[in-house]
Amino acid sequence: MAKVVLLLLISLDLVFGLPLHDSSQVPNKWSLFQRRYNRSYVSKVEEEKRFKIFSERLRIIENLNRITENAPFGINIFSDLSVQETTELLNQQQPKKTVHDHVDWRDNITMEIKYQGDCGSCSIFASLAVIEAHYAIRYKKTILLSEQEVLDCAGKDICKDGLYGTDHNFESYNDGIFHFSANCSNSKEDGHSVILVGYGEENGEQFWIIKNSWGKKWGEGGYMRMAIEHKEGCGIDYENDVWYPVFSF
Repeated sequence: MAKVVLLLLISLDLVFGLPLHDSSQVPNKWSLFQRRYNRSYVSKVEEEKRFKIFSERLRIIENLNRITENAPFGINIFSDLSVQETTELLNQQQPKKTVHDHVDWRDNITMEIKYQGDCGSCSIFASLAVIEAHYAIRYKKTILLSEQEVLDCAGKDICKDGLYGTDHNFESYNDGIFHFSANCSNSKEDGHSVILVGYGEENGEQFWIIKNSWGKKWGEGGYMRMAIEHKEGCGIDYENDVWYPVFSF
């Protein structure tokens, strides 16, 4: 690991051009380094410490360039840090996040179940539903956005362009954990846009919780539990068909 870190410290950033073996040029290179990377130090003792590390880095760079074709090594942003410091910096681990066995947005926010009718506008309904949900999560307020306004702005043919489900068992779903069985292709007709609002497990079977736009009388009050099957195909288990939003309210 130390070898990998060492290469990261001194590779492919900036070569200042002057011969590294010329010790008389070290102070000049040090000044260039400080200006290039906006370096300032809290005390003279600290600066002397960093200069010593920097000088040792130059020696290492010189040796590497001597044995390496095309001399790709040079001074960079790590050149005044010790190997221990850069190892700690580059190997920082992100704090582990707790993954809950059950997540359901409905436990904390109210989401309106809407009905898209015979207009193939599921992508619009799903997009606005995600915004409504994230707004409710952040501000603890329920807002209702207008799909009709988006439809009016999008043009008269938008109802023909929306995605619609091809698994007719999906359309007839009432309750329980649904297993997707349609054979998906790359055609835009082979799909239906919904939003994922949670996941859980029942009797050892894992499932997604999805919010649809077919009204409250469809499924489990407008929602569906769909099996997490971890297989290639389409829909939620196919990563190219899943998007997540980034908002700034």
